[in-house]
This record gives sequence, structure tokens and C-alpha cells, in this order.
Amino acid sequence: INCLQYKINNNVYSPNIINSIRCLVALGYSPRTADPQHNKWRTGGFLHMAASACDSLVLQFLVKEFCPDKVEETPIGINEQCVSDSFTPLHCLFEERRASPEQLKENLMLLLQYGANPSIRNKLGKDCIEYATNEGFLESARVMLASATSGVTSIFPARN
Repeated sequence: INCLQYKINNNVYSPNIINSIRCLVALGYSPRTADPQHNKWRTGGFLHMAASACDSLVLQFLVKEFCPDKVEETPIGINEQCVSDSFTPLHCLFEERRASPEQLKENLMLLLQYGANPSIRNKLGKDCIEYATNEGFLESARVMLASATSGVTSIFPARN
């Protein structure tokens, strides 16, 4: 699991990571935490790490396979907050500057389409819009502001 965390955090080998996550879940590990021994590490572990790394393939796999409307027994909440800092996956998307603007936009749209709420505040009291603005992601902040004020359903197509 530590190796898998390293690879997600370094945006390497996405297809292998997806297969590893599938195997771990089949063996009984929860996709909600990256380390079953430390379930307080970050609730939503794999989803938070994929968002932080802006790994489009892994993020897309996780939201499609494990978000609540897909799997009842082990859902990943798209708006779950980390125990340590109250970050949601949407907050995590703006932690690093490794992603290209296209990757960032693709992942932002995916999270919003699946119901990510940009109004949730972290432990420092910053919602995702404010956090993205402070980190220099102004276009992303505009997109989130538009989704928060007009509703995600009017901006994005319905989920399949």
C-alpha cells in the first residue's frame, strides 16, 4: 500500500494503480482509506490522493466505480473531508501545481459533475473557491463559483 501511495502521489503508472486498487478492494480493503491500519489518515484516501496528484485516469476510475450511486456497500463520498485538515477531494485538487491547465480543468469538471461541493470549508475555514483563488487557480475558482451559484446540473451533462 505504501508503494501504491507513492505512485499515486507521483502520478505514475495509472493503469497499474487502477488494477492494484481493484485487487485491494477484492481482498477486503476499503477504497475510503489508503492505509487500513490508520483509517484516520485521510477519509477517502485513494480519492483524495488521486485528486491531489491530478491523476485523471485514477480519479475517473474511483468516482465511476466507488461513488455512492454506484456501490452501496463501500461508497466513497465525493465530499468526504479528511480527518486531519477537513480537505475534500476538491480541495486536494489544488494542493499541487504538477497538473497542466487541461488536466486540472478535466478533473475539476469530473468532480463537480459527480457532486463535489465547492462551498465546503476546511479546518482553516476556506471553501474550495477561496482555497483555489489563494493558490492561484483563478479560472478554476470562476468555474466553481458558477457551479455553486447556478447549480451543477445547468453547467454539466447528466451522469450516465
